Amino acid sequence: MSNSLASFLKYIAIKLIVLLDEPDEQEGNDEKDVTIAVDAPYEDFLIIHLLEYYLLTNDVDNLINYLKKIKIPYSKKYCGQLKKIYALL
Repeated sequence: MSNSLASFLKYIAIKLIVLLDEPDEQEGNDEKDVTIAVDAPYEDFLIIHLLEYYLLTNDVDNLINYLKKIKIPYSKKYCGQLKKIYALL
């Protein structure tokens, strides 16, 4: 992974831009979203991004299994989004 640091950082930047532009998919809530609190990121917040990037790079067939095991909502849709983001690199 240390050899692909620049590519990984580009992946993170694209991912944040794409996913922050996505509308929330909450049903039955017509009110505007309210931010309750913004906390500092956890020390290990990059681990999930690193694992996703590794799987996209080396073992894309197991990405959906990983996302399901960590209980990501709408795993198939998210997996498709990650593949599209990775294709932009």
